[in-house]
Amino acid sequence: MLRFKRVPGNRFSTSLPLTLAAFPWLLIAGTAAAQTDDVASARQDLGRAGLTATDSLALPSVFSPNAAQALRLPLRLPATASNQTEETKWTQTPTFKSTIAAASLITLGLFAFKDEGFLNRKDIREWRNTFIPEFEDHSDDYTQFTAGFLALGLNAAGVKGKHNFLRASATYGGGLGLMFVSVHTIKNLSEVERPDGSSRNSFPSGHTAASFASARFLDKEYGDVHYLYSLGGYGAAVYTGVFRQLNNRHWNADVLVGAGIGLLSVDIAYILMDDIFGDKGKNAPRPPKPEGPRGSPSFLDFRLGYAWQVGDLADRKELFSADDGWSAGFEGAYFFNDYIGVGGELSVAAFTINNENYVPEDSTIFDVADDLITQPFGAQSTFIGPFFNLPLGDRWALNAKATAGWSAGATATLNAVLKEEFREEFGVDEVPVAVFDPKGTYGLAAGLSLRGMVSKRIGVRIFGEYNYSSPDYEISSVVSVDEGGNVLVGPVEEVVNVDFSYLSVGASVSAMVW
Repeated sequence: MLRFKRVPGNRFSTSLPLTLAAFPWLLIAGTAAAQTDDVASARQDLGRAGLTATDSLALPSVFSPNAAQALRLPLRLPATASNQTEETKWTQTPTFKSTIAAASLITLGLFAFKDEGFLNRKDIREWRNTFIPEFEDHSDDYTQFTAGFLALGLNAAGVKGKHNFLRASATYGGGLGLMFVSVHTIKNLSEVERPDGSSRNSFPSGHTAASFASARFLDKEYGDVHYLYSLGGYGAAVYTGVFRQLNNRHWNADVLVGAGIGLLSVDIAYILMDDIFGDKGKNAPRPPKPEGPRGSPSFLDFRLGYAWQVGDLADRKELFSADDGWSAGFEGAYFFNDYIGVGGELSVAAFTINNENYVPEDSTIFDVADDLITQPFGAQSTFIGPFFNLPLGDRWALNAKATAGWSAGATATLNAVLKEEFREEFGVDEVPVAVFDPKGTYGLAAGLSLRGMVSKRIGVRIFGEYNYSSPDYEISSVVSVDEGGNVLVGPVEEVVNVDFSYLSVGASVSAMVW
């Protein structure tokens, strides 16, 4: 069983967060000012020649003195100068717009670097330890570079992005190099202990920084080819950051600052490579795609909601009942027309368990324990079925679904919280005394939602959903626990069928795939 230690104070200097918070904004202001200065300098050159940005130059001819007036070509100026009639504000420069997300993430992460108050760094860990204390998944070790390798693979396969393979590789390598140096310098200076207590190099998250650097690289190289490249890259980056916290390897502040550093590192790499390579290695820009009308409302969606039990676990008179919990999931559907489609969902839900009515048969357990607590009960649903859409004008639509499939529950344990004197003797805080093992079963879901479009391809939904499953729980007693925390479970003593139905309401973000 996974154990947690109290995290001691760290050596995070108060000057370091201030320096980090100021750095991205100084970079934005400096590079934006440089771009503005370039525009102003071009205009000064024109002024000294007695011309304006709209003037043209006469080209003398060796054939006729009159040809000079007939043949006049426009003056070729930098695009930033020819398209503007007044001085560019630094807040409108491409540099500012592309790096504001990185600066915001770093600032938010530094704000979250505290142990109390709003958006403190311990909130996510406490939520994780309450609902999924034994969660472990190492897929985030691989997703950190997925987007970057995809971009290079597309380039090598002949799919043209913004640059050729050599320049794209140099840019990606430069961005990762800047990210690596920045992250590990801060890690060595801050010496922040990880949530699991394994080491003192938690802040910031290197995995998250690498994943967001890779996502930014894919976005810049292939975002103009198809927006799904950008969506997939940033999706993989968010996945990596979330799983670093679920695996108890990082605080939320580590992940937020790491994400900002990753984005900023690649932005700086592109600026440097523009200075080094100039126009070498640039592919011809793609012509802008016509917007055209919206197509059928096919979508990909991520949702998060508040959930409460309406089945057997809702009864407070039972030995075990459920407090309110949460639900989250991915959902998508392909629509054949504006109204009917088919799709699926992968969702999870978890509920803390109230066992105040439970009285153990062997009361001597309270000779060594202060209390009994039950780990949260949860379920994962993999459903498919029809989806429906009713347009309500250009930006709004009413959605419905009716899905069914397989529901798999999460194993939970009933733990005895040891008294202080026995914690030192046994070397643990809790000892499992019973195991609740749900068997997989069929389930169904039905839901309604209202979607509003915030852009051509991005929508926001408010949803309500009913989810039904009725698994059999096999209940066994724990025979022993060895020094490594491995639990030896006895034979099944009882099988109880539990109506695990719940309702959930919440919000989601949708990417329209038309």
